[in-house]
Amino acid sequence: MRKGKFLLVMRQPRKLVRGRAGILVLGALAVALVLATVPFVLAKAFSISPTLTEGITLREAYDLAANATRAWQNDAVLYSLNSVEDEEPFMAAAAAKGMVLGDQGRRASWNVDFFSPGTGMHYNVLLRDGKIFRTRPFDNPPPEFFLDVTNLAFDSPAALRIGQDCELKPGSGRWALTGYHFSLSTAPNNDEQTVLVVRGADQDGHSAQVHVNGATGQVLARLHEVFSGGNLFRLTRIKGVQLQLNGPTLQSGVCTLALPPDYDRTPRVYAGTIGNVIWSEDGGASWSNGGTGISPGAAVFSLAFSPSFADDRTLFAGTSDGRLFRSMDAGLTWQAADFELYSDGWPIYAIVLSPSYAQDHSLYVGTYGNGLYMSTDGGETWTAANEGLTNPRIRALALVEDNQGHSILFAGTDKGLFASMNGARSWERRWINELETTSVSAHVNTIIADLSSATVPTIYIGLASHGVYRSTDGGEKWFRLGVSPRATGGEWTVGTLAISPRDPQVLYSGAARSGLCISSDGGMEWWIPISIPQSVDELVVLPDRQETALVVDELRLQQESY
Repeated sequence: MRKGKFLLVMRQPRKLVRGRAGILVLGALAVALVLATVPFVLAKAFSISPTLTEGITLREAYDLAANATRAWQNDAVLYSLNSVEDEEPFMAAAAAKGMVLGDQGRRASWNVDFFSPGTGMHYNVLLRDGKIFRTRPFDNPPPEFFLDVTNLAFDSPAALRIGQDCELKPGSGRWALTGYHFSLSTAPNNDEQTVLVVRGADQDGHSAQVHVNGATGQVLARLHEVFSGGNLFRLTRIKGVQLQLNGPTLQSGVCTLALPPDYDRTPRVYAGTIGNVIWSEDGGASWSNGGTGISPGAAVFSLAFSPSFADDRTLFAGTSDGRLFRSMDAGLTWQAADFELYSDGWPIYAIVLSPSYAQDHSLYVGTYGNGLYMSTDGGETWTAANEGLTNPRIRALALVEDNQGHSILFAGTDKGLFASMNGARSWERRWINELETTSVSAHVNTIIADLSSATVPTIYIGLASHGVYRSTDGGEKWFRLGVSPRATGGEWTVGTLAISPRDPQVLYSGAARSGLCISSDGGMEWWIPISIPQSVDELVVLPDRQETALVVDELRLQQESY
């Protein structure tokens, strides 16, 4: 499938995430697809009015969005239309009635994008509960492809029936969005051909798609998606400023990177890949084959080390299918922790261990969909810890301890930042200034802390669309920092952050489309040291002489026929 033809916006919705966005994701995980230049002609009138769980069809969504867009620009052409995931009230209502979202070819929420050749501007229409929720113009490069849908003869209900005949099942977390989802695309080998895409799950639970010719109803493709990770690049400083790029042949299929707490004594960097955890002992130049025991098809999304790793050699790995693994020999062998029942298959983007893990054996695991769980026996048993944590989609966790021994556990979610000062027994919302209105919430992808601060650690968070914020009072108040030179209209989605091991004023950020950025003044101003890779989803900075940065480009899914 050619890049740019069928644009899959299915990055790890992380932190989405990492935003780990989003999201996406898992997050996000919405499909940005190429669309049409003329309105649909409805084949018939629909007698079912939109309700909380029934929603509206793809055609109805288009009509609503097109009418709103014509009031903006008559020459606007459609290039993206897809149902979207963020439907928690509808998910709860459907579950209460024993319904599957999308099982009538209808969804409550849709995202629709148009482009005006006359002005060069884009126009986004967001639908909620079958109604227009928000419209906004925005500035971006022109779409590469459009789709003529004059001959489109099928709507999403008919496409769903065809997909179900191909044994497509409703998705339930993981890569598949909940229930069935719908979108439009062009065929991979024909710019003129309209394709209805129905998304769900295959027989093994992998996210799957059925592509239907919009004019004839012919099944063009049956695909399932397998996470393929990203390419690893190695950047080293020259004369303290410039960066030299090595890669991406160093390693492929990388999903996350992490440094053990004893790196200074035993230099080793770890990487989570597809079905394994590998490591490098030469700054990322070469890599081991990894250990044994992790599920072969699972992507390792998160890694966390015991603070006493030098002695107990313990680390944990969280996977894309909601499983947790533990190694007590520095990654040579892994055993599954009894956690899959609690995660319910949702990806694990964040793990954090207590600073006193050697004594209290406490750790916290954040799932992207089923909230947070804690264990006080090293992962043998688990307890839900979500009181006050109003969003179950956790992208990032950080346990920050000041020099007085006080600790705060932070959780970054799709709907804001939360903090607990009592070991996750209860949570409170931490408001992030001007972002926190009735319609906008901070989408937190990553959290890091500068522990070199005199009294209270400085905390940084990376957000979807809104860049980097800093707090110097334990997360009570937040200050927005500068943005990347590549930020469009001030919007900058930051998925990962790192602090220089030599100078806490030097920050590294990784973002979609902005790549790697560096700040030398604590985030007030950012510059781009090198233009490749164009997107960075993961990074670590090694405390070596050259301050080597290892970065992973855009995490992605590969598609295979089934």
